[in-house]
Amino acid sequence: ASKMVTHNWANLFRDLIAAVLADALGSAEFGDIAELLDRNQIGKIRVWLQDLGKLHDTYWICAFAVNQHSVICGGNPYGDKDPVLNIEHPTCSCGLDKKWNTMPPTIKVDETELSIPCEVNKFDDMMKLLAASDPNFEQVVAIDSEFNLFTRAWCVAELVAAHEMGLRQNLKLQSQANLQDYEDTLKKLDIRKMQASRKEDVDEILRKIDSPEDFNEELRNLLLNDLIPAWKNIDTSVQVERIDWALRRAMLQAGEPDAWEPSSAPEAGPSLLTMALRFVQGWMALS
Repeated sequence: ASKMVTHNWANLFRDLIAAVLADALGSAEFGDIAELLDRNQIGKIRVWLQDLGKLHDTYWICAFAVNQHSVICGGNPYGDKDPVLNIEHPTCSCGLDKKWNTMPPTIKVDETELSIPCEVNKFDDMMKLLAASDPNFEQVVAIDSEFNLFTRAWCVAELVAAHEMGLRQNLKLQSQANLQDYEDTLKKLDIRKMQASRKEDVDEILRKIDSPEDFNEELRNLLLNDLIPAWKNIDTSVQVERIDWALRRAMLQAGEPDAWEPSSAPEAGPSLLTMALRFVQGWMALS
């Protein structure tokens, strides 16, 4: 895997996929990609990915890589609801044996017996293995529109672990306006108040933290003094990209069906969109 995706399960599946696609397309925001998915423009996205040579890039996503039937499918302890239907997620009756954190056979790690067959107690080891196997391994953080990702213990633990390993971390947000709505909540993050699908997971994460206070300070510093400022301080090319998306959306809403088509065909004259972008680039160069 070339990139690991940190995401929370309460997020819309559409937005998770949009965040991954935005990363592959080099976009800092996924809101416009989500809109394209809503408009069933998957074929156009595929063409762009193919043109960029990104169709075979690999992303590690726990929802697919971990056999959920071996752990959490049989319960919904917090009454989590479907974000679209607003009804509680049903539980599964598959009957597959569950492999919990300390179920035998075990191996002793830091005075704790950890289950070998369990698939959800090895995230740190998995990240270290992938990072050691691929010098270009990165983390993609798919932040949901309500910033609930930062209330999930595993997501926060993965953020800090990736930072400590020196991985490149790429935040994917719905939009800049969305960040402004929730940025203040990041100042109050506390690992002790976060949740996971199972209490055992929270206990497992807290067991590895010597000082929750120091961990909280490190987490806030990482987000507020490192990752968020880096996301805000985008270069000119990304600013032009945002204007590009905005113009294409406006054209689509105005009823122009080819608004999302690439406009780089050499035989065609410069489109209105291309000329507008050239103007914006020139204006930015002078400002």
